[in-house]
Amino acid sequence: MSTSGAAIGHDGFDFVRIPQHENEEHTIQVTPRSLSRRRTINHQLSSEIAMSQDATRFLCAGTAASVSSFLYNPLDCLRIRWQVAAPQAAEQGLLQYGSQIVRTEGLVSGLWKPGLAANVSGMFLSAAIRFACYEQVRDSIVSDGTKNSLHMGAAGLVCGAFSYFVTSPFH
Repeated sequence: MSTSGAAIGHDGFDFVRIPQHENEEHTIQVTPRSLSRRRTINHQLSSEIAMSQDATRFLCAGTAASVSSFLYNPLDCLRIRWQVAAPQAAEQGLLQYGSQIVRTEGLVSGLWKPGLAANVSGMFLSAAIRFACYEQVRDSIVSDGTKNSLHMGAAGLVCGAFSYFVTSPFH
């Protein structure tokens, strides 16, 4: 490679080599052609790698609902077990009944594990469907391009009803 001309680097981009000292050369300048080529490649990569906004909304909503469902599953399990328990367990009180379950069965196997998979998967799908389809439904309801609270409420109602209809076996 010459010290004053353009050279093609190992990544295919053009670089101009400018000597800093008499016996030394460094790559310090990038030509406009190489920048243009780099922008084109970066744009192609980012469009191939990037998820759509709908997919991002789907995953974020589902993940948030799954985490909250995972964290609060012991309370939900305790509530359900207390409601279906014998009348004498209901007379004990919720805290005493919960502490009895933890003492006899343990926190994980008594309150956390039961129903966890169904609850987390149901909440993931329910929230993901609601958030992913909301904007499409809202925009299809709006005819003149102006959104108001009636349009947003109707879209939320339709998306929520659809998502709970689809995921009702999990809940």
